Amino acid sequence: MTGAQPQSLNEATAIRSGRVVHPLSSPIARRLHFRYFREYSGAVAIGSGNLEHELRQQVADARPFVLADRSVWDNGTGARVLSALGPLADSRQRRITAGEGIKSTGIWRDVVDWMQNAGMRRHDVLVVVGGGSLTDLGGFAAATYLRGVPYINVPTTLLSQADAAVGGKTAVNSSLAKNAIGAFHHPVGVIADVTLLETLERRDVSAGLAECIKVSAAQHSGELFTYLTDHAELLLAKDGPALLHVVSAAVEEKLRLLAADPFETELARVLNFGHTVGHALESADRYRTWRHGEAVAIGMATAARAATLLGIADRDTCRAFHQVLTRSALPLSVPDGSVDAVVEHLDGIRRVRGGKLRYVLPRAVGELVVLDEVDTGTLAQAMRGRTAS
Repeated sequence: MTGAQPQSLNEATAIRSGRVVHPLSSPIARRLHFRYFREYSGAVAIGSGNLEHELRQQVADARPFVLADRSVWDNGTGARVLSALGPLADSRQRRITAGEGIKSTGIWRDVVDWMQNAGMRRHDVLVVVGGGSLTDLGGFAAATYLRGVPYINVPTTLLSQADAAVGGKTAVNSSLAKNAIGAFHHPVGVIADVTLLETLERRDVSAGLAECIKVSAAQHSGELFTYLTDHAELLLAKDGPALLHVVSAAVEEKLRLLAADPFETELARVLNFGHTVGHALESADRYRTWRHGEAVAIGMATAARAATLLGIADRDTCRAFHQVLTRSALPLSVPDGSVDAVVEHLDGIRRVRGGKLRYVLPRAVGELVVLDEVDTGTLAQAMRGRTAS
């Protein structure tokens, strides 16, 4: 595999003041490089219409094997991928119907068997084309097949472009918990082409905005949080320049946060903001009702209310989170009938973490704190939408 040599994160230029530096007419609008260790380096290419160019550059002389979301493949993306990789890639591709249900040990085993039966070798490359559930599954298959093969993510949802496809956390779900079986295996490249978002339903754009809000909550300048608040309707309407800016800013911030601890040796991570309650809600619901981003939104709103109940944040901070989530068409609270089940799943997380429920709370926009524990009563009040009087 060839292409631009990875640089340190500090060498990447930044987008500032809510405007896109590179025009959409450019085939590549942004390239962010990361290097954690010698064996973990790569690039995130973010642009509009950059898919074909980047696939040719990043795959280069390697043999590509393609794992794709069937619906995404059939909506024209498959033709674009094959035009870049050549006709032989058509005989080395596997399409599956995506969704949280594919993140199972059974589907993972089927994918690994396909990789083996198709003749994939150690230095070939897996190209994963789809949303967050598929990049989680595909990355885990790449991590475990032949003790690790390179893979490239082509994320096709806002949630995966801004968050899930970046960072190397790969996993499938167990019968008891979300992402309980997984590995850290960083992609050698990520190609985020915002034209792939044009066919998304409004609800899926909304769910993707939740992960952008999560990352923005840790950005000290508050620029991305303000942009998301002020441009929510434009983003929901899938405005190309707005999406390009938000994906670029969210990925840059996420790479900054990952740089010090790319393998999550320290569990007290601000990137888990909204995910503790969010994952418990998804597990309690058995992944039937909520999009992942919707569950994370409820988790962030819960955390903001818990912060006010505990005196960590003022009510203006809570209102700011409620405002950006509401404008992004996201839910704010756990339904009353589900609170007890979510609390039960949180108790399960406590057991796995040695009796502590590490919890990320906002002190202010741009300042997140991690507590070793938050009592169940406070969380239950916050889940129901209650704040300090």
